Amino acid sequence: MSEAVEQQQSTPNDVGRKLPSSYGNPGAEYAAVRSGGAGLLDLSGRGRVRVSGSEAISFLNGLITNDMKTLDEGRWMPAIFPNVQGRFIASVRVMRLRNEKGDKGDVPNFLLDTEPETHNQLLKSIERFTLAGDFHVSDLTIDTTHFSVQGRNSIECLRDLGVPGEIHQGRSVATVTLNGSNLTLVHSTHTGEDGYDLIIDKSQGPSVWEMLVARGAKPVGSDALETLRIEAFQGTVWILTSRWSFPRPTLMKQSALRRDVMSVRRSSPVSGTADTWLRS
Repeated sequence: MSEAVEQQQSTPNDVGRKLPSSYGNPGAEYAAVRSGGAGLLDLSGRGRVRVSGSEAISFLNGLITNDMKTLDEGRWMPAIFPNVQGRFIASVRVMRLRNEKGDKGDVPNFLLDTEPETHNQLLKSIERFTLAGDFHVSDLTIDTTHFSVQGRNSIECLRDLGVPGEIHQGRSVATVTLNGSNLTLVHSTHTGEDGYDLIIDKSQGPSVWEMLVARGAKPVGSDALETLRIEAFQGTVWILTSRWSFPRPTLMKQSALRRDVMSVRRSSPVSGTADTWLRS
C-alpha cells in the first residue's frame, strides 16, 4: 500500500496522512462502488476521539445537539458540536462501543468521528472539561487506521473477519478481534451505497488493507471519492463569507445540489473537486 500511495499525487491532511488523488484509474475506482462491486477508502485522515467514564453520557449530552441517553450500546448517531454561542464547531458520528468494566460497574465508552478539518476544534472543545468530572478524553487519530468498504459487494470483502449478524442493521457498531487487536466495525455509508467502516490499531492497517484488496475491494482515491460523496449528498461543502471560511455538512437543498452534480456527471463522472463544482 505505501508504494502505491507514494507513487500517486496526494493531498495532505491535518494529521499528516496522505490520500492519493487516484490509484491509477479514477473511472474504474468510481465504477467499483457504483456498479455492484466494492471500493476501499482510506479515511485515516479523519479525527477519532474516545470519551469514556461513568459521567461520559451527561458530559457529552451537554455538548452536542442530540440526546445521548437514547443511544444504545452497539449503535451510532450523527450530532453537531456547537460552541457556547451556538455556532458550528464540528459534525460528528457518535459511536457507543461496548461498556468497559469499572470499579463501580459498567462504564460507558464512546468513539467520536469527524472530518479532518474539524478534528482539532472538536478535541479542544472537549479536552478543556476533562477535570470537571469522571470522564476521560483521548485522541486516537494517530494511533488508529480507518478504512471503509463501500458498494453492493462490500460485505463479501469482510467474510474473513467473523462479522456478527447484527452489524447489518442500520447505524450498527460491533467489535471483533483480529490478530489480537480490537477492530471496530461500523455499518455506514460515505457514498450512498451499502458500506462498512473498519477502525483498528495502526500497526494492523497494512495487513487489513491487503486482505481487503485480496477479497476484491478496489482502492479509491480522493477524486472518485469526492464525486461519490457529492452524489450522495455527503460531501463537505466549503461555505465562504466575507471574513470566514469553514467546513460543514451539506445542508443546502438537495434539488439545487443534484442539478450541479448532474451537470458535472454529464461531462465527466470523476473530474474536478467538490468546491470547484459548487462554484460553477
